[in-house]
Amino acid sequence: MDICIANIGPAQRRLRGRLGRVSLGVAAVIAAAPWLLGVDPLLRFASLPVWFGGFFGVLQEREKT
Repeated sequence: MDICIANIGPAQRRLRGRLGRVSLGVAAVIAAAPWLLGVDPLLRFASLPVWFGGFFGVLQEREKT
């Protein structure tokens, strides 16, 4: 049986989760901007790194890593 021990404290987990959620919000704005401004929809791919960063932040908070 494996035992999982958190390697960061509660304050750092909250910070990573908060930054992850902010990143997801920023990514949503970046993804919506081409649609709202009427420019090339392929510019939505510019939000992919921000999406990944946000998801990883939220997952790190959730998994306590």
